Amino acid sequence: MIQYDLSIAENRCIQEETTSLVRTFLHEKLEPSHLSYNKDIAGEPGLLSALSNLFNAYFQPSEEVRPCHVALAAGASICLTTLIRTLCNTGDGVLIPTPYWNGFDFHIAKQAQVHPVPVSFGKFTDSFDSAAIIRALEEAMDSTSSPVKAVVVTNPHNPLGRCYSEDNLFSFARFCGRRGLHFISDEVYALSNFGSKAAPGASPFVSVLSLDSVQAECKRSKVHVIWSMSKDFGCSGIRLSALVSQKNPELLKTLSFAGCLQISNLATLSALGILTAPQLPQLISTNKDRLAESYQIMTTFLEQRALEYVPATAGLYVFTKLLPASEVGVSEARLAEILKATGIAVGTGQAYHAGDAARGWFRLVFSMRPQHLRDALIQLGVALDLATTAEDQNMSGNRQLKLKTRRDVGCPRKEQQTSRVTKKNKSRIRQGES
Repeated sequence: MIQYDLSIAENRCIQEETTSLVRTFLHEKLEPSHLSYNKDIAGEPGLLSALSNLFNAYFQPSEEVRPCHVALAAGASICLTTLIRTLCNTGDGVLIPTPYWNGFDFHIAKQAQVHPVPVSFGKFTDSFDSAAIIRALEEAMDSTSSPVKAVVVTNPHNPLGRCYSEDNLFSFARFCGRRGLHFISDEVYALSNFGSKAAPGASPFVSVLSLDSVQAECKRSKVHVIWSMSKDFGCSGIRLSALVSQKNPELLKTLSFAGCLQISNLATLSALGILTAPQLPQLISTNKDRLAESYQIMTTFLEQRALEYVPATAGLYVFTKLLPASEVGVSEARLAEILKATGIAVGTGQAYHAGDAARGWFRLVFSMRPQHLRDALIQLGVALDLATTAEDQNMSGNRQLKLKTRRDVGCPRKEQQTSRVTKKNKSRIRQGES
């Protein structure tokens, strides 16, 4: 039984505050009409307005985001799937810098029937080097046999927990412009940039929306941003996301129609209860403070055990090397089994498509209350001690591992539906001519 789940990127830092806001709003606003079908195909006007206000306030767009620039979907994953289906044909490809979230394999490859084309880097630090980005994009583009239609980036990065600089984003945009590709930026962690003294010189969050389209040399009709309520507000169960595309109305119509019957009125009301609350700025600030606190607890544990990690400035996780190269007796998969047997779930680095560079690396989620995180790290320390001292070849993966409780392990004890699109309109959408 999993007691401490460090594998799923859910934000539990501010769920009490968001729950209070939603409960109050539903109590005041819920009416019998909200139990009927949604009458607005484009989405609730008040929610579209609240979202555009959010983007204008926190994403610093070079062109004001208006409600007509926003399409709603039942979560970021389905938003991405519908977008990819609309822009691509079956068998086309999209470039994705590695390491990348393994959920893309399902949503892009399985659901959209489009090939994820990994853009590989020799080192994790190369992921944020503009020259290395261009080289890697060119190599991936030229080596694949699939017709490439788009570049998909996650900013802030998942699983590295860093933000792309403005120069990095210009590199992606100019490459897309030069190659005639769509530029899709998944910005679901945009408001979860907490900063870190451990990463001096790291870029703060910069949205693709803030890029000047002339300097970017990429048609604005081919630039699309995805954001959702899930990560920044701890509302992964609400299932509500937004696509921002400022010069492609046909694309927005397609996604709006696909999502109009998938988004419940209760999800809409819940989102409105958060986005229109006077406490919104304080909520965002509190979230950043609590993420920073939890990150400090996590990295203190890692440093006390001399474990290498990528210093993070955003997101809900840290990418760390739990298996030093010298420890050849325990494989990455075996360590994950041992951790699971002791009640700890983690994300293995190999699942993020980083190749040999990710051997022995794991993604550990820290976005939880401090006491729960401390307890999880105590148990993680016990499991790591067991893994490095036990004879791996003599251990059964299904054996029940009984561990004594320890408090001295480097952590002090304290806490779709997609719509039909005419061939003519689909062609216009793909070419960015709308």
